[in-house]
Amino acid sequence: MGEVKRIVADNYPEDEGRGVARLDPKTLLKLGVKTGEYIKISGETETFVTVWRADRADWEQDEIFIDQYTRYNSQVEIGDTVTLAEASFDGLDRVLLIPYRDANYNFGGDAVQHIKRQLESRAVRLGGVVPLQVTDDSPPVPLVVTGPSKRDPGIITESTTVRIAEGYQSEST
Repeated sequence: MGEVKRIVADNYPEDEGRGVARLDPKTLLKLGVKTGEYIKISGETETFVTVWRADRADWEQDEIFIDQYTRYNSQVEIGDTVTLAEASFDGLDRVLLIPYRDANYNFGGDAVQHIKRQLESRAVRLGGVVPLQVTDDSPPVPLVVTGPSKRDPGIITESTTVRIAEGYQSEST
């Protein structure tokens, strides 16, 4: 389908860190996408998210509801106008993640499997920041995608090998 322009609005609280955007049904129809499919958000840079339908109270507002990580990845702020388009991806063979801005996180022994489960089905791109929720009562740990294999962007799948950079954690498939 075509491209659509929308104004950036703050995310629904329950969507924080989940890699989703909310749109009204009219916009979904114009883009030719259904809930659960992927879109490209073009601001100063491009990022990719899963799209969900906005609540009825937010229909007809010409807004896209995205969280702070998606805004950071597309280099936009609330109130900016972005261009949206349908997107589709293949699964990635492997992904290398590093803690954001050299932060020193102490991940446990099964951290890679935990990270992989949280990021499964997420569209990622080289240099994108993805949050990891370590515990229910702690703030998310931001990780930077530094090494998708061959395809960029792509989707983290069950068969994707996920690694945390040397010195942080071992590999898991």
